[in-house]
Amino acid sequence: MKYSKYLMLLAIPAFMASCSSDFLDKDVSKNASEEQIQDAINRDPAAIDAFISGYYKNLFNPEAGQAHDDFGLKAFELATDLMGGDMAMNTQAFFVFDYMLDNRLAMFRRTTTFYQELYAVINGANDVIAKLLLLDDQENDEVKAKLGQSYSLRAYMYYWLVNMYQQPYQWNKDKPGIPLYTEKGTKMERVPVKEIYTQMLADAKNGYELLKGKKSSDKSKINEFAAAAIYANILSFVDDTPDQWNEVAKYAKEAIKGGSLMSHEELLSGFNDINLSEVLWGSDINAETNTFYASFMSHMDPKGPGYGGALGAFKMISSDLYDKIADDDIRKKWFGIELPEKTLIII
Repeated sequence: MKYSKYLMLLAIPAFMASCSSDFLDKDVSKNASEEQIQDAINRDPAAIDAFISGYYKNLFNPEAGQAHDDFGLKAFELATDLMGGDMAMNTQAFFVFDYMLDNRLAMFRRTTTFYQELYAVINGANDVIAKLLLLDDQENDEVKAKLGQSYSLRAYMYYWLVNMYQQPYQWNKDKPGIPLYTEKGTKMERVPVKEIYTQMLADAKNGYELLKGKKSSDKSKINEFAAAAIYANILSFVDDTPDQWNEVAKYAKEAIKGGSLMSHEELLSGFNDINLSEVLWGSDINAETNTFYASFMSHMDPKGPGYGGALGAFKMISSDLYDKIADDDIRKKWFGIELPEKTLIII
């Protein structure tokens, strides 16, 4: 009986509200319109934060995730590392086709997810940029920070895409690259590599300038130091940049200001904490955001319950690279080798 009384009490205000003229004037469509969204952002720029959270989430838990080797940017980093000569696999498991350089055709999952997910992040950044550029007050520090993150992230996504789908700028700047999609419009054809880099450089510089001087303790969002690192990486590919390597060094030095060299203990702590002193930007994976088997930790931790541990799909350092690491180099401890107590910390 008490349950029925609660229902009645809840129903009374709901019934009264339904009779008001304000209620009858509401837009009853399922989703907010673009005009309603823009109006909310005009009144309070923080209303755009849901869009920003969405594009960051797509980097580690993509909406289009299709399998346990598909967990956003870290999956692509692992896949491309395995394509090189520094890692080895010992079994047939997820990522083995990347390792064998056989995950490249258009209908393959790696190709579709790479394209789909990175352009989804670009789409999110475009939405934020377009909406914030309509604001009257673009000099607000909060607005600048949100724009800066979006420009820098868009540059970084294009950096990944163009280098996956075409050979390096230095030799192929005039060859077909990838479609170019910004808040101003879409070019669906394969735009020349040079045009993609022109956009990337403009975005990276704009992002850094907008974020510069805006200190933040939230490492889950791109800050001025991460933006500088992105800019330096892009510049390192563009061989016709005036005074190229001094420019690269300039922004690399700005990035370094965001952290400090890790201690002996931190170097051996597992690289699993966003608060490590060298971390500039990352996702804070916790019980709520964890993607379990479809995660970098699952595939890389040799002692964990995931693929790289309990299921035996180990990712290992190649013997050629391992043999080049000096015995007194602390980094050799990363691979399960016990070294003397007095070891050099070589960075």
